[in-house]
Formats: sequence, structure tokens, C-alpha cells
Amino acid sequence: CTRRYCSVELSGYINEISEDRGMQFSAISVYLPNEQIFVAFRGTDDTIVGWREDFNLSHLEEVPSQRKATEYLNALDMTADAHIFVGGHSKGGNLAVWGAIHATDSIRSHIFRVYSNDGPGFTEGTVQSEVYRRMAERIQIFLPDDSLVGLLLEHDVDYTVVKSNRKGLFQHDGLSWEVLGGQFQRAESLSAKGLHNDTVVRDRIQAMTREERKKLIDIVFQLLESTGVKTL
Repeated sequence: CTRRYCSVELSGYINEISEDRGMQFSAISVYLPNEQIFVAFRGTDDTIVGWREDFNLSHLEEVPSQRKATEYLNALDMTADAHIFVGGHSKGGNLAVWGAIHATDSIRSHIFRVYSNDGPGFTEGTVQSEVYRRMAERIQIFLPDDSLVGLLLEHDVDYTVVKSNRKGLFQHDGLSWEVLGGQFQRAESLSAKGLHNDTVVRDRIQAMTREERKKLIDIVFQLLESTGVKTL
């Protein structure tokens, strides 16, 4: 047992994939010393159902894995003095924020910080909602400087830009983010490519109605599913 991890307890692991519900969800709770709990939500795996759920974020107010994230947080085993940290990468970051803002008042009162690591945002209605604004000051968003995924949809929270040793879409890999000591190496701002991504993606999405987004997603994934494949 290493000194760093010998006092850490892992609990509540779940990995649920449901084609019927259109859901891909996975999470684990990490119990740390001093009454601290870190709840980690996994991002998208290589299942077709997981990717379809990601795209559905663009036109649905709530997808099944978001609802599951809220249920997971509400069921946490904790003490009255617990400090909860919630986080995830990619879709996991989206689930971390969604679960935190929709958790019960009791759970929310214990949440100290929410981390979204290059996670997509939400519909405009969500970021303007009262539940989102109540949690906004505790949400911390990290984006690599060429970010694409993390710029999808709306955030309405300031983000921190970090340096990556890769380029373009490959920066989405969190293991490429540069770390010194216990801190990410920060960049001053998004790169020219990141700023371009933000403009192009935002304009393309906003140019389509929700119904148009749904129709496009349905066509693409019906084609994929007709082949009988289950994963990428």
C-alpha cells in the first residue's frame, strides 16, 4: 500500500448501459481523510448508445445519465461534516455539474466544488435557471487551449485554460494536460484554434432549431444502428 493511497476508500462503483433508456452512465465515490468525498463521473465510452446520448444533449433539457447522476449524488453515504467534491471529464464533467445543481438541498449544502474537465455545457434554459445560478460560484471549468468538446452548448461560468502537450482535438485527452507539482499549467487564453472552434460551433448549433438537431441526430444514429454495431 502506497502512502498516497492507503487511506483512500473506493465505494459505490456503477457502470450502467441501457439501449432501451438510451443511457450510458458510470460513477464511483472516493472517500478521503478528513470527511472528504470525491464523486467522479465517467465520460463517454465507445458504445453507440453513449455517443447518441451525448448528441441528445443538444436538444433535450435532460438526458437519462443526467437524471442518474442526480440520483447517485442523492444516495451518497456521508456524515454531517462531509465535504463533497464532484467532477468528471468530457460528458462526466457535464454530469458532475448537472447532478450537483439538481441534488437535494441537503446534498448541495455539502458540495464544496464541482469540476468539469473539458465537459460540454447545457441548453440556454439550464444555465439561466435558478438552480444553476445557486451553484455557479462553486463550479470550476477546465479547458485545453484548443478545446472543442468543452465549448459545446452553454456554460455561463468562467473557465480556466490549461496547456496540453498535444494539438487540436487530441487535447481532449486529459492525460495530455500539463501539470507542475499539484497544479495544472495554465495558458493565458484559448488558442486561435480554440477561439475559432468556439465561434464556429456556437454559430452552427444556434443556426439549427431543436427539432432540426433532433432530426439530424436521429438520421445519423439510425444509420449506424441499422448495421447492428454496438460500439465504435
